[in-house]
Amino acid sequence: VSDMVDCAYHSGLTTVVDGLDYTIKKFEFDDLRVSGNGDAVFATFLGTVYFQTNGQDLTVQYLYTSNVIERGGQLKIVADHISRKQ
Repeated sequence: VSDMVDCAYHSGLTTVVDGLDYTIKKFEFDDLRVSGNGDAVFATFLGTVYFQTNGQDLTVQYLYTSNVIERGGQLKIVADHISRKQ
């Protein structure tokens, strides 16, 4: 399911994966933690995806870590890691 939800997350609110319909209903982001200095920042947070497939409501959670640095006066995400919360 996680790969299917991940595909749905990247392609839009409604998608078809392997012939099954998935509709993302809502995203929630919680537990934001930020650390670092003015040049490099690490952010971690919990993302919860609420979706529906074949009439069944399901939920999956992911732990996100993003590394953000400043380049040329703009903040840029240079690395992301996403793993499914067990």
